[in-house]
Amino acid sequence: MTKHDLQKLSESIPTNSVKIIELYNKIDAGLLDTQPKYQRKLVWKKQHKYAFIDTILMNFPFPEIYIASSDIDIEKMVATEVVVDGQQRLTTIVDYIKGEGDFSKQEKTKPFKDLTPEEKKEFLNYKVSVRDLKDIGELLIKEIFQRINSTEYSLNTVEKNNAQYGDGEIAIFCKQLVDPTFSVTNEETDIIIYIEKRNSMNNFFKDYHIFNDNDQ
Repeated sequence: MTKHDLQKLSESIPTNSVKIIELYNKIDAGLLDTQPKYQRKLVWKKQHKYAFIDTILMNFPFPEIYIASSDIDIEKMVATEVVVDGQQRLTTIVDYIKGEGDFSKQEKTKPFKDLTPEEKKEFLNYKVSVRDLKDIGELLIKEIFQRINSTEYSLNTVEKNNAQYGDGEIAIFCKQLVDPTFSVTNEETDIIIYIEKRNSMNNFFKDYHIFNDNDQ
């Protein structure tokens, strides 16, 4: 089957509200696969993860998640599902609850284990907007995934690199070395260069004309 064989869906996919605890339990039990083969590799920086968790703690909304049916084990009488879109959001939630990955040792956001019982309930009861594609077939799932993650306007190489790496640890570190006016906070990076060292490096680059204004 090719894209030319794609059939129009009989109706639009409605949005349902699913509690975080329900999604977490599915993932923890292996009933919701967050990394099907067509998914992208995880690319969120830890600052993005901390900001995302803060969004939930503040009860602010975030973009909807797409899931779809995967398989039914007729022996165990359980159905499994896959994440079509929302992999990084869900894996960040799981890591936060378990205190793993970038949440194992950090001081940017209050650890889940340190939340009050009421705060934990509020977090776990947070309702996520989920569109369930059900059993529409792998071809349509891939097509929907590509359409969700496509953009009408293509970026040039510089814009792509800046979008992907512009707020990364390496970029922020380098900007501190070459730009004396660059301001950085603990929310953006764990590595902040003291002003004396920054001035020393800035003067070195300036005195020896290593960079011009267009290079920075």
